[in-house]
Amino acid sequence: MNKASWIIIGLIILGLVAAYTQELPIMMNYLQVGAFWRTGLLTGLLVGIATLLFFFFKSDLVPDDVVAKMRWSSSILFASMLLCPLFLSWTNRLGVSKNNAQEVSVIFESEQARYTSRFGNPSGVKQQANQFILFFFQDGQLRRVNGQHPFFPGAQTGDSLLLNINTGRWNYQWVVP
Repeated sequence: MNKASWIIIGLIILGLVAAYTQELPIMMNYLQVGAFWRTGLLTGLLVGIATLLFFFFKSDLVPDDVVAKMRWSSSILFASMLLCPLFLSWTNRLGVSKNNAQEVSVIFESEQARYTSRFGNPSGVKQQANQFILFFFQDGQLRRVNGQHPFFPGAQTGDSLLLNINTGRWNYQWVVP
């Protein structure tokens, strides 16, 4: 491959990392986070298998070497499993505005304040919290969401509170700050 191809591949990888950096906090705050990741990864696996079947049976682009086929196949499967959760999250929120959020009554369990840093904690200095994790019950299930500001500073365990919850196109819900 020539130099321009490597530059384009590098820019695509950089763009993918930037997209995941922006989207991952939203992905992890879906109220159905487990179902979201299962659906995204399973969809990616199925899309990858369908793509492989198409290429192996209908295309002349498939290499003849067995090792090259294995590399090609694993690259397609890995790329599709990497991209599908991202596209699932984007399409879930596509065209859904913050004004569509509904106030839902939830039961407050607790809120934890934490300090997190990619570079560790400086020794001897007490840091201010920069992450707040809200635990609440909705429809009998314990749920959690992260935020950068306290959700309900004066709430006590068992209080009934209203949260703005938005529902996307694929019925995955998230808390609107």
